[in-house]
Amino acid sequence: MKKRSNSTLGQFFKDHPLALHLLIMLAISLVVATLILYSLDLFTRHGSEQEMPDLHGMTLEEASQVGDFDFEFVITDSIFVDTLSGGSIAIQDPAQGSMVKKGRKVYVTLAKFVENDVRMPDVKNRPLKLALSALEGAGLSSGQLNFVYDYSDVHNLSSEVLRASFNGRTLLKGDKLPQGSRVDLDVSIDTTYVPKLPNLIGMRASEARKALNSRCLNVGEEHFEPGADKKKARVWKQDPEFSRVRTFQHGQTVDLWYKELSASESESLKNAAESNAQAEVSEQGQELDDVMSEMVRSSY
Repeated sequence: MKKRSNSTLGQFFKDHPLALHLLIMLAISLVVATLILYSLDLFTRHGSEQEMPDLHGMTLEEASQVGDFDFEFVITDSIFVDTLSGGSIAIQDPAQGSMVKKGRKVYVTLAKFVENDVRMPDVKNRPLKLALSALEGAGLSSGQLNFVYDYSDVHNLSSEVLRASFNGRTLLKGDKLPQGSRVDLDVSIDTTYVPKLPNLIGMRASEARKALNSRCLNVGEEHFEPGADKKKARVWKQDPEFSRVRTFQHGQTVDLWYKELSASESESLKNAAESNAQAEVSEQGQELDDVMSEMVRSSY
């Protein structure tokens, strides 16, 4: 039976040579395509991507010894960062957690060795967010925000800087300060704005401070896990917790806990905080529905 089948197949190709040629061409095409894809895979190192490590706070020598990445570092700028040693990496691109291939270029901004004196920018009577940007642009950062009612503005419709100070001394435009200094601000209360707490999980200390200050909130107590490198530590817990529902008072403080986190740990904790906040929204929505239903029933 098998013999006859083979004989029939052979007879078919003998009677139809074009079909045989097409089948051979198809087989050759598949082999060639496979070889081309394999060659491209080798050339591009496809599949050899790894997660970009956190190089923040490392020297270039230390960073070059991390894993088997064989990075080529390109220095793009240098800035003064009060929490970093001179020559260490302040900013990296690609960012931590990105998928990268071996041997790629990494663009870094290094911390300066010596701090410079900088000039105090003009922040008086400027909206808070613009004042924060001006401080950052001048190489300074915000410290404590003190919120007060501006009795010269009857309506209190904006948060504007009334006074800037450093170590209790009032600052004026052009005053010299050590680069990286934290400047305290007296700010008028915007009665139309209701502060809400952001999700700070995964942020570094400077990022968390910036996020809170821009929302008219302050950093409270900061707790670093024993042995954690403060240059690399990220927020893993905040009190009060992130919420999409609750509102806060101007100047309210938020306590922060830091430890060293991998990109995956940071993302997991951040997503958990988001899920809890969403559950809180759903719960409040259900409570509101129950209240409305009770009001409808009591009206009959």
